[in-house]
Amino acid sequence: MDRKPQFLGLLLLIWLMFEGYVCQTTSTPSDDLCDCDCDYMDKIEYFNNASNSYVNKTKEELVLMLEKELEEVKNVLEVKKAEIPAVKARKISATDARPSAQNVGMIGVAFMVIVFGGIVVLDLLSLPQYIKSLKERCC
Repeated sequence: MDRKPQFLGLLLLIWLMFEGYVCQTTSTPSDDLCDCDCDYMDKIEYFNNASNSYVNKTKEELVLMLEKELEEVKNVLEVKKAEIPAVKARKISATDARPSAQNVGMIGVAFMVIVFGGIVVLDLLSLPQYIKSLKERCC
């Protein structure tokens, strides 16, 4: 566990060097990190101290410490169900150009026209009798 903070600090130092920030060393080569006055030394020290704060903690303590970061990660990784392509595909009807599918559709339309048309025709047949009964009541 003692090597983890040093390793993390070393990784940060390597990252900073690749970003074009080189630390001017004024100490002996035996030191773990250089004692320099560069702008990013504070970040290196903060990173080392932050990594030390997670050592010898229980899982519950770590969860409490990292609760904000965990919520941010959850928000970033959360997927809105309405935006999933499979959900969108359920709402869209696909066309079917097969003759058998068109024939089945035509039979369905014809059946509905016959049923609803029959109801309308039966009502129209009784319309003259209804008008006659209205005239007898009014006059």
